[in-house]
Amino acid sequence: MSAINELREIVQEENSAVGVTNLNHWVLRKVETEGYESLGMEEKVIIHVNALDWEIANHGVNRLIFGSDIRFAEEMTECLRRIGAQNTATRFNELVSMIPHWPLPEDKDEREVYFKSLSDEEIQKLDRGIRNLSATKEDLFTGLCNYFDSIRERLAYMTSQ
Repeated sequence: MSAINELREIVQEENSAVGVTNLNHWVLRKVETEGYESLGMEEKVIIHVNALDWEIANHGVNRLIFGSDIRFAEEMTECLRRIGAQNTATRFNELVSMIPHWPLPEDKDEREVYFKSLSDEEIQKLDRGIRNLSATKEDLFTGLCNYFDSIRERLAYMTSQ
């Protein structure tokens, strides 16, 4: 099945949660084949917020910030705001502001070395920021489902071209 046909099926999915999950997989495959630069903002919202929601649930926010493509952290606030997660966006910004020497190196290996060089005090400060972010009780997945519903028509239009 072609990518456009698959997207057409995703857009027609009545269950928004299934649609978000399928769209997330579709976007990740697009990144693998076409590169991150090919993504539109709607696609970034789906993968960024989904990744943050997953990492919050699995206590891996530090992995997302220090191990993912650096653009995730740089674009996350806008993505969160687009789904209406204002408190989470604020907490995420606060967390990023706690990271010494921002922006981080683009190279993942350099970021790992950088992270390992942080002092215990800096690590504790980041840990508090991560706990504050995790304590924000906004339901990111529900926000994504609502966002998916709001962009459904535009995605459908893209599949008709």
